[in-house]
Parts: sequence; structure tokens; C-alpha cells
Amino acid sequence: MTGLVKSMKQTVFVIAWTVCVLTIRPLALFGAEQEKPAEKAVDQTRLHDSGEFEMLLLLAKGTDTPGNTPEETEKNIREALKIYRQIVEFGATGETLRKSYWGMARCEARLGNQWEAFLAAEKSFPEKFISSEVAARIELEYQAGIELQKLGAGEITQAEKNAEKITGFEAASRIFAAIAYNDPLNRRFPQALLRQGDCLLALGKDRKATQVYERVLADCAGKDEAYSARATLSSIVFRLAREQRQPEQELERAAKLLAECEKKNYFGEELKERITFARAAEAQARAGFLLDKSRFYLRGATAAGRKSAEFYLREIIRLYPGVPAATTAEEMLGTLK
Repeated sequence: MTGLVKSMKQTVFVIAWTVCVLTIRPLALFGAEQEKPAEKAVDQTRLHDSGEFEMLLLLAKGTDTPGNTPEETEKNIREALKIYRQIVEFGATGETLRKSYWGMARCEARLGNQWEAFLAAEKSFPEKFISSEVAARIELEYQAGIELQKLGAGEITQAEKNAEKITGFEAASRIFAAIAYNDPLNRRFPQALLRQGDCLLALGKDRKATQVYERVLADCAGKDEAYSARATLSSIVFRLAREQRQPEQELERAAKLLAECEKKNYFGEELKERITFARAAEAQARAGFLLDKSRFYLRGATAAGRKSAEFYLREIIRLYPGVPAATTAEEMLGTLK
């Protein structure tokens, strides 16, 4: 039975390929001159009117089959991708065009071209919201975003020579933003938002990252991602507190955010890591704040000021050992002796 099914598939494939060869002629045969643009436009119209785009779609699907070896499978995928691209180039429109882009997206993803897969998937969304189709596209985009996020600050490799140069973090942040835009009700929405914030933070875009984390708190309250966003947001506030007009209030705001995180009954590994990072940021911020105070008292060059400065320097060493400010405090105390 298996042999019969395989034989039938091969027969369908051969028939489809024969029809396409006989009807689609992007180049003239037997060394003739290449078709003129006007003639090609006519052929495309005829191709569309005759329904042969659908035949090409069937041909692409029939080509994209597992081979006996990984090399053969990859070859099949590349052949299918080539056909999907031809459908787009020949001027397909409407649902046929979206199906072609979706086929391209799946092929690109399987070949490891995650950015190209995302670009194609974005053009394949149905005009009317169809839950299953949107979910499938968002899942492909989400997995592509994860892979590009792993690339980090490294520049992604693109097929087009003149394509925009872009890093893994930048590409991933755009993908996660698109997912949040395409379907806010999708189960990947909270995860995509959180990862978008993480990518922006890694790119040094603190303000944009803060806005995204705050959106997670607003739109995903009670979810695990909200706790993770709150922990990372607190670390940002701790780090930037000393630069603000009211640093003490910022320190307390960050501490409140972190305390709300720790109310969660169960900590996953990811949340534990974020809380640990936030605690380290808090220690550095508070030690830095005390260091600023000690320097302020030393400016007066008075005995009382010196005494206060020594007090704060010793508090830094006692409360926050191991942070850079503690090392600085020890050095400053040495000069005061």
C-alpha cells in the first residue's frame, strides 16, 4: 500500500511538472531572446486566468517532501522555495499570493533563514481574521524571534546583498513587536512582549524597554511574564536612580516593584534569575548613593563632615561587600587615615 501511494504521488508530481513546463516560459527556449516585459505581462495574465498558479502551488507542496537523507530533504525544500518565489515573481495576487508567501516562510524557517521567514510570514496573513491561520503564522514568527535573539549582538546573514544590516537583538525585537501587534489575544502575546523588552534592553534602549515592560504589567497582569517584567523593570530603575532629580524616591519605587515580585508563591528559574539580577542592581545603587553622600560631606573639609563621610563609607563596606562601590569606599577610607 505504501509503495502504491508513493507511486501515485510521483505520478501527480510528474503531471504537474509537465503542465508547468509546457505553460510557463519565463525564458524563451532553444537560445531565443528573452521575453519582452509587455509579452511577459501577457503571459502572467494568462497564467492567472487559467488557474495555473494553483497548479504551481500544488507542485511546490509536492516537491516539499522528506527525502531519504538530510541532503535530499534540504534539496527538496530549496526546490519548493524556488517555485513559491516564482509564483510571487509571476504576479500572483490575493489568496494565491498569501499562500505562496506562507510557503516561502515555512521553507525559509526550515532552512534556518529566520529573518527571511519572518518577512515572508508577515505578507501571508489572511485578510479576514482566521484564528488557526493567524496562530500558525505567529508561532512561526515567535520561534524565528527566539533563534535571532540567541544570536544577540551578532549581525544576521541575509540572502540579499544590499539588505539592511541588522543584529539578532534588533531583528528579534521587531519580530516580537509584530507578534504583539498581529494578535494581542494570542497565547504568545505576553511572552513576545517580554522578549521584546529584553531585546531592547540588550540594545541599550532603556526608555523603550521600560515602556514595553510597563505594557506587560498593564496588559498581562497576574501572568508569569508580568512578574518577570516587574523584576527587570526594578533593575532598570535601580540602575538609573542616581541620575534622577529625586534619587531616593526612585530607589524606593524600584524596591517596591521588586517586593511585589517576591510575593509570588512559586519562582521559576527565569524569575529567580531576574530577581537575583535586580538585587545586585539594588546593592550597587544603594552603595553608590551612600558613596555620593560621603563625597558630599568631604567637600566641606570639616571635622564633622569627615566623620559623617567615614560613617557612610564603613556602612557601604558592611552592607554591600563585593560591589564596586565597596572597593572605592575602602580606598577612600585609606586616604582619610
